[in-house]
Amino acid sequence: MAYPNPTTKDATINFSVPKSGHVLVQVYDAMGRPVVTLFDGEALAGEQRSVVLKGGTLAAGTYTYRVVANGKTKTNRVILDK
Repeated sequence: MAYPNPTTKDATINFSVPKSGHVLVQVYDAMGRPVVTLFDGEALAGEQRSVVLKGGTLAAGTYTYRVVANGKTKTNRVILDK
């Protein structure tokens, strides 16, 4: 989940995984191009993690973020208004 959403600046994305392992959190633009990797590392099962999307460096628009862990992907959107 990302908050605040929509945002005019930064958004915090929270995630946790049910099984320990490698996690990748990436943000994509409306064309599906990756724009930033927010996390690329190990996470423990049940551990609550937070990463910050720095909206000041991006253009206004709708972005998709993906959390990939243990062969599964969760996708959501965050809207950046300027």
